[in-house]
Amino acid sequence: MISNIIESLLLEIDEELKKTILNYSGYIPDILYDGMLYSCFGGGKRIRPLLFLLSCQAFGLEKKELFKIAVSIELIHSYSLVHDDLPGMDNDLIRRGKASVHNKFGQGMAILIGDALLNCAYETLFEITKECNKYASIANYISRKAGVLGMIGGQVKDIQESIPDSLDQILGIYDGKTCALFEAAIASPAVFLNISKDNLNLLEKFSNTVGKIFQINDDFLDHRHKSEKINIIKIIGEDNTKSLFNRLKNDLFLLADQLCLTNSLLWNAIISLLNIKTD
Repeated sequence: MISNIIESLLLEIDEELKKTILNYSGYIPDILYDGMLYSCFGGGKRIRPLLFLLSCQAFGLEKKELFKIAVSIELIHSYSLVHDDLPGMDNDLIRRGKASVHNKFGQGMAILIGDALLNCAYETLFEITKECNKYASIANYISRKAGVLGMIGGQVKDIQESIPDSLDQILGIYDGKTCALFEAAIASPAVFLNISKDNLNLLEKFSNTVGKIFQINDDFLDHRHKSEKINIIKIIGEDNTKSLFNRLKNDLFLLADQLCLTNSLLWNAIISLLNIKTD
């Protein structure tokens, strides 16, 4: 039953995302249009927009127009991957088993494709707030988490600083690069509902913890494949990383209980995504 609901949501996200990009067909250069489609339909799991919709459901928001906001989150994530792969950033030639965008379309075009995806995300957010200004608080929150105080700030720390030599440094990078967009996805519906500051802080901490566990799982995957990338395991060692993972997992369960989320579809999706056991 749960898997059917999630599968249905994922299909609707894909349909709305494709429709959003199709709106540009015939109005922009073919290479830009092709690059936007290539970036968004290369095997992404739609984790962040799915979590947004499930969070909306957990807080009693189930409007059709929320799919547009979900799509804007996926567009922001897709743009970040295009730019993250660039030679001046991680210089990755492969993304999800296919040529990265700059590898396929060239570096200059990849920059513009990423720019287009980000701008499309904001066009989508502006469109929905124009139709219904009550969503402005969600749009503002998502924008801040994607910006210099969130994801972009984390990227700057990642490329500007020397190799991290402490847990605080690497987690500071993760807070921006990874966790900020998880916060945007999971906490923004609560911002719309104007919940208390204390509960919002709890939800942001919960979302941040989801992001950290997600990133550590990814780091273990890289570690098993002997990746050259700097990650938390190379900084504090495998045993210490496992201990940190368990502490974060315990924190996550406590926060889910405090937020009364343990019976929600959102919680079921999160524990499945993070591959953590409830016993």
